[in-house]
Amino acid sequence: MRPRASRFHVEYFFGKEGGAQTHTQLFSSTNNLWNPATRSETGVRSYLKGRHPGFEITIVDLEFQNNAGEPM
Repeated sequence: MRPRASRFHVEYFFGKEGGAQTHTQLFSSTNNLWNPATRSETGVRSYLKGRHPGFEITIVDLEFQNNAGEPM
């Protein structure tokens, strides 16, 4: 069984399809995800779609981290 990540760092673009895109990054707890035990891009994308309803999301970089902030 692989250890559970406690947080994630994601760098992404969001915006309307065909329109201007905003580049941003987010550090957040995996407890904010629908399934906190996930370590998937799909789970993070779902969370970001909830933060930016109606916008297209493009993930550039995603890293799951342990309690010490080390990559997993």
